[in-house]
Amino acid sequence: MKHPKQIIAKSQKPKAASRKLIIVLALFLSGVLFTSACGLREKAEKKVFDQIFSTPELEKRIVLLEKFCQAFPNSKRLALIYQQLGIAYQQQGNFEKEVEYYKKAIVLNPEDALSFNNLAYEYVERGIKLDTALVYAKRAVELTRNPPFPKPPHISEQDWKKTNEMNLGLYLDTLGWIYFKMGMYPEAEAMLREAKEKVPAGTILYHLGMIYLQEKRINEAVQLLIEAIARGVENEEIVKKELERIYQEKHKSLKGLEELPALKKEEITTKGKAEEKETNKMSRQSAMNFSLKDLLGNTINLSDFRGQVVLVDFWATWCPPCRMELPALQRIYDNYKTKGVVLLAVNVEGEKEAKKVKEFVEQNKLTFPVLFDTNISEEYGVSGIPTLFLIDKNGLRQNKHVGYSPEIEGELTREIEELLK
Repeated sequence: MKHPKQIIAKSQKPKAASRKLIIVLALFLSGVLFTSACGLREKAEKKVFDQIFSTPELEKRIVLLEKFCQAFPNSKRLALIYQQLGIAYQQQGNFEKEVEYYKKAIVLNPEDALSFNNLAYEYVERGIKLDTALVYAKRAVELTRNPPFPKPPHISEQDWKKTNEMNLGLYLDTLGWIYFKMGMYPEAEAMLREAKEKVPAGTILYHLGMIYLQEKRINEAVQLLIEAIARGVENEEIVKKELERIYQEKHKSLKGLEELPALKKEEITTKGKAEEKETNKMSRQSAMNFSLKDLLGNTINLSDFRGQVVLVDFWATWCPPCRMELPALQRIYDNYKTKGVVLLAVNVEGEKEAKKVKEFVEQNKLTFPVLFDTNISEEYGVSGIPTLFLIDKNGLRQNKHVGYSPEIEGELTREIEELLK
């Protein structure tokens, strides 16, 4: 299964200033000016890097990514930029460019499980280079089962484990689907059953259902395809046609198919999807109250906003999808702040990072309330960020959005309008 994450241009001739800089560096190679120039270069690089991950529009991100490659060809961030170019071209539907940049990412970082997986998935979806896809998918699974790098300091041990488990589920799905396409059904079933335990996503259920169908386990296949449609699956029409075909063969009629409980989406719950957008209808439970300090040290209580629609967003300055989502949230805030809608952005880095968070908020001209998390994110069951909860006027949790999607602004607008009625 593709691991969805977000994030290309023409070469420009070096300007005269570039030549001047080279001369300065040569003359003062071991001196203060060299250190200063490097600092300026790092500052310029970080500025473009931050721009990339705060730009939601795909075409603009591609231009910024290409600009980065051109301006900073020796950057330590280049492997990540290549990976994000692969993802961007994947979203754009440019297969040749997608493959080119995923391969570049792998060359620079042979431990890039995401690029190995996404490249393998693209091959199997096209039915090409299955032997190569198998090698890539196995590598992605191996890297995720045994991470070659330590836990990042800004992620809790629990969240680190959950993230790896989710990624492993997605990569096992890719591997299992390749085995299926190669006719290796026992191996495919083993991988997909494990994937389903970790991430019961619609596409994984569909893949496992197709294996059961191949093995003549019709009842199990039907149930999995039904649930796959309910949870949301790529190529839904194809899955529906397959489901109707086998249901018709079994029952000699389609009568009763639409009434099966698993087809009612509101009855389906999910564990979540990897650096992927997920919108879940939640049970109408009361939102847990919290009291958190804002940037000015004031205490903000969720209960104070009863009678208004409240968006509670969990985010961090170091999180690229969070930074991409924030401009949309600012527009939502500007449009609805006088209409009975409140936005509370809970920063999971905590008060210890107050200075950095304040600088980030000022630089990005964010005007909505920013609060500092204590352990509220855990109480709300947040396992990945960004995670946003929509709370109605009665203080009941309605919707949950996990991850960033370019469609988030439109989705939130529709949901807010409905709750304001």
